[in-house]
Amino acid sequence: MIPVPRRPICLTRAVIVLLMHYFNRTPNSKGKKMTRKFAALFIMSCFWLWVGCAVVAVGTGVGVGTYTYLKGDLKRAYNAKFDKTLDVCLSILTDLNQPILEKTTDGEKTTIQTKRKNSSPQTITVAISSVDWTEVSVRSGVFGYWNREVSQQFHEFIAERLER
Repeated sequence: MIPVPRRPICLTRAVIVLLMHYFNRTPNSKGKKMTRKFAALFIMSCFWLWVGCAVVAVGTGVGVGTYTYLKGDLKRAYNAKFDKTLDVCLSILTDLNQPILEKTTDGEKTTIQTKRKNSSPQTITVAISSVDWTEVSVRSGVFGYWNREVSQQFHEFIAERLER
């Protein structure tokens, strides 16, 4: 019989208990020692696969110049002050002849609504990450038809102008 815990446990722990119980009962010519090693190896590999996804997700945001693309927003952090980054974004929009339809500021972030030449909308959000770091999010296109290439190009324009 499988021992039933007296208090609730997490699903992962329950699966581990069931696997250990299964592998201890499986007949093997090399005995229980081999099955326990295999069970431990199997459980550790499942754990690392499960935790590994979180490590990859955290690791993508660590480097400078890396993009995060989530639900149409292409985000990137810049080593520049908020005011300078916002001025660069506004100057790029001016150079591209994109009219600013709406600009809202709440102190920590500014959101700019604009329209591109092909009349597709573009949203740029500039937010303070820390004293010398700013996060810029660019969303180009309409719901369901986000244009990642245009957003990435806008980020390249920002990076180029901030280096000057």
